[in-house]
Amino acid sequence: MEEKILAIIKENAGDHVDWMNEDKIVDKELIDSLDMVAIIGELSDEFDIEISADEMTPENFNSISAIVAMVSRLNEEQN
Repeated sequence: MEEKILAIIKENAGDHVDWMNEDKIVDKELIDSLDMVAIIGELSDEFDIEISADEMTPENFNSISAIVAMVSRLNEEQN
C-alpha cells in the first residue's frame, strides 16, 4: 500500500521531494490544492474508499505514513 500511495503522490505532485522522509507535506505546502484534489481522487479510486472533507486534515496528509494510516482505517471502516 505504501508504494502505491508514494507513486500516487509522485505522479501528482512530482518527484522533487523525499516524500518518504517528509513529515510536513501539507504544513510546508509541498502540495497545492489541485494536487490534493487529484491525490484524494486517486486514493479513493485505487483503494475503493470515500475520503470525506473531515478527513482532509494536515494530520492525515503530512506524511506518507499518515496517509497509509488513514487509508487503512477508512478501508477497514468502509469495506
